[in-house]
Amino acid sequence: LLGEEHPYTLANLNNLAGMYSDQGRYDEAGTMLTEALEIQRRTLGAEHSDTLTSMVNLAVLRARQGRLDDAEPLLREALEIRRRALGAEHPDTLYTMSILAAVLGRAGKYDAAEIVLRETVEVDRRVLGPDHIDTLYALGNLAHALCEQGKFSEAESEFASFEDLAVAALPEDNPILVTFQGRHGNCLVRMRRYERAEPLLLGTLSKFRASLDDDHQRVQTVIRDIVALYESWGKPGQAARYSALLK
Repeated sequence: LLGEEHPYTLANLNNLAGMYSDQGRYDEAGTMLTEALEIQRRTLGAEHSDTLTSMVNLAVLRARQGRLDDAEPLLREALEIRRRALGAEHPDTLYTMSILAAVLGRAGKYDAAEIVLRETVEVDRRVLGPDHIDTLYALGNLAHALCEQGKFSEAESEFASFEDLAVAALPEDNPILVTFQGRHGNCLVRMRRYERAEPLLLGTLSKFRASLDDDHQRVQTVIRDIVALYESWGKPGQAARYSALLK
C-alpha cells in the first residue's frame, strides 16, 4: 500500500535484512539491502542518513560473507560523506571508521588499517577519553596492525599503552583486554621474546577457557599461538601437548 520507495517500506527492508543476516541467510539479506540502497540513492540521495545506514549495513554484511573487496568501497564512501557532513568526531563517523579498519585488517591491508586506526585513536582520545572502551579497542587494533607489518618497536609501545590503560579500566576477564593480551603474546613470539610471551598466552588461554569450549575459535587461535611459541622456543614436548588440543 505504501509503495517500495516509502521510508517505512525501506526501513522494514533493512530490519528484515538484519534479521536474515543474524540467521546466516546472507544472500537474502544482501538482496534486500542492495534493493533498499539502490532506491535510497535514487530517491533520497547518497548523503541522506538512511542511505548511509543502508550503505554501512550492506558493507557489514559483505564482510560477514568474506566479500571484503565489496565491503571496503562502501565503507570508504560512507566515511567520506559522514566526515564531511557530520564531522570527524560524530559517533556515526567514528563507527564507520572502526568498521573500515576491521575490514582492512581482515583483508590483510594492515598499512591502510594503520592509517585509519591512528585517526580513530586520536579522535577517540579527544572525544571519549583515553580509557574509554572504544579508544582501547582502537588502540589494541593499532598495536596489532603495527605488529603484522613487522613494526615491532612501535607495536610494543602501543601494546604497553593499551595494557596500562585497559588493566586499570576493565575487568581482568573482559574479552577486549584478554584478546589483545593474547595478540601481544603472539607479537612477542614473532619478536622471539619467548619468556614474556609465555605468561601472556597461557593467561589468555586460561581466561578464555573459563567461559568458552575448547573448540571455540578464540580458544583454538590462542592454542595455535602457544604451539608456535613452544616450537619457536625449541620446546617440542610442550608444543606437542598443546597441539593435541587443536581441532
